[in-house]
Amino acid sequence: MWVSWKTTSGSESTVEYGLSADSLQQSTTGNNQSLATDYQYHSVQLTGLKANTLYYYRTKTGSETSAIHRFKTQPAAGENSGHLRILVLGDHQIRGEDRYLKLVTAAKQKVESLYGSHIEESINLILNDGDQVDVGTLDHYENLHFAQSALLSLNLPIMTTVGNHEYYSDGELKNYRAHFIYDGTAYQGIAPAADETYYAYQSERVLFVHLNSMKVDSYAEAHPIIYKNNEQVMHYDRRLIDTFERQLDGGAPERPSITNTIEQAITLPYTFISSAFQTTQNTATISEQFNSTQFQIATLAVGNYYAVVLLNDGYTEATSRIEFSVTDLLTLTADKSRYLVGQTINLSWANTAGNSKDWIGIYQHEHVPGSSVSTQWQYITSRSGTATFNELPEGQYYAAVFLNDGYDEATGRIEFTVNPLPELIASSSAIFSNETIRFD
Repeated sequence: MWVSWKTTSGSESTVEYGLSADSLQQSTTGNNQSLATDYQYHSVQLTGLKANTLYYYRTKTGSETSAIHRFKTQPAAGENSGHLRILVLGDHQIRGEDRYLKLVTAAKQKVESLYGSHIEESINLILNDGDQVDVGTLDHYENLHFAQSALLSLNLPIMTTVGNHEYYSDGELKNYRAHFIYDGTAYQGIAPAADETYYAYQSERVLFVHLNSMKVDSYAEAHPIIYKNNEQVMHYDRRLIDTFERQLDGGAPERPSITNTIEQAITLPYTFISSAFQTTQNTATISEQFNSTQFQIATLAVGNYYAVVLLNDGYTEATSRIEFSVTDLLTLTADKSRYLVGQTINLSWANTAGNSKDWIGIYQHEHVPGSSVSTQWQYITSRSGTATFNELPEGQYYAAVFLNDGYDEATGRIEFTVNPLPELIASSSAIFSNETIRFD
């Protein structure tokens, strides 16, 4: 366990600690870094601590001694009883706002209300997922990250991950590495990377792996691949939505499948949905969901494709193939938004599938397709074209494209108005010279 703090002066770095607040019988010294004239950063590593145990501590620099605080050590690696609870926070960024402080305050209140105990008794650690600062200056580390984390950081260990904002004004991450020390953190003898691209550690039966998002390309354990004519054209894109739940000692999961039913050409963006990666064979004899994932695909060219989920960055197909085709976005436009009674209304469509029962319907503003009869309609059998409509009475209308004799609107509604013909009325049919005539 590392304990770190900042002072404006003094080089002494001492932590006094023990198993009760009135018996801080152990003392350890550490290092001091002079990061600026008034920025002395102290770090002390406490070793030989018992696993899963509450400790009390205070820091000391010269005549300055902190209040007494408390933390709980992590469970032993391999421990398989109890809970391991993690509070995930991050993306602090804005220096001049207190939004992260509000988040920290609300999290502390919620956790202590939920579990009925001090937060260090119910939460094991905090994971910061990057962007602890807006720019990597000492001012931001002191007044953004540490100041706004203080309600939690006095009692919980914080494990950080590098995001892009740590690099701003600190391209070599000198300030980041000065504040966060992971040199002694390892898993199975694998030491952390010197450039902060990677470090890992184990708590209970959970392995934590931190990757610098600016240095490491990441991938999902199972991800869909899109193929065209048996040639791979796309991996999963960056818009990955992934939720999971995992119980230890459950049975092996059943094979997942892609659940979309595709009956016609799709338009982009389109979301492929995988069934739950789950088992019904676990020791508790209840169904357990392991993983359910959605991948949104938005950049495919027009053509015929199939999608399949592949495992572990390899080419083992975990699902059956699902075939689909991509067409251009179906559109409907009107040549005007206002018409006069008797004028022709031209509605143009593009990129339909060319089905013989696709149609354009015109409805009065307040009418609902399927529940109300359309005012006028026409079949559209080609992929693009223009339909003309005449003799619409005065009123407010909308038009849309409908597929296969159905009433599901395949395009957004095109709204327009049909106005009465203007009538010009003179105040008199005959007037004398220099007499005024009025037109209404």
